[in-house]
Amino acid sequence: MGRKFKFLLVDDNKSIRESLEEILKLFYEEAEIAGVASGPECITELDRFIPDIIFMDISMPGMSGVETTRLVMAKYPAYKIIAYSMNDNDEMLSKMFKAGAQGYVLKSDDIETLQQAINKIVNGQA
Repeated sequence: MGRKFKFLLVDDNKSIRESLEEILKLFYEEAEIAGVASGPECITELDRFIPDIIFMDISMPGMSGVETTRLVMAKYPAYKIIAYSMNDNDEMLSKMFKAGAQGYVLKSDDIETLQQAINKIVNGQA
């Protein structure tokens, strides 16, 4: 697909991270993909892995996706974050966008919706 993307997947559920990685590799075969299970791991990983897009689970134990997004954007304001959740909760979405997320997809969304969210962010439309 031309450009080689780097994705960071932040989700406390390993099987969800692995499923998302498989989906991303369908469209972005050459992508580098790293996965972490928590907000603190995300912050640490960003010191060595510079992603194009971060998929951030909203609901994680300990440090939430909202707080992690806020910390990431304070330290790395150019990063692009897509909120990634099982629930279509307007209040949580609002908090994620206020924290700095630029996009949103449900974990149940189809592959095309996921790709559209990525393309919007990559093309600066988010």
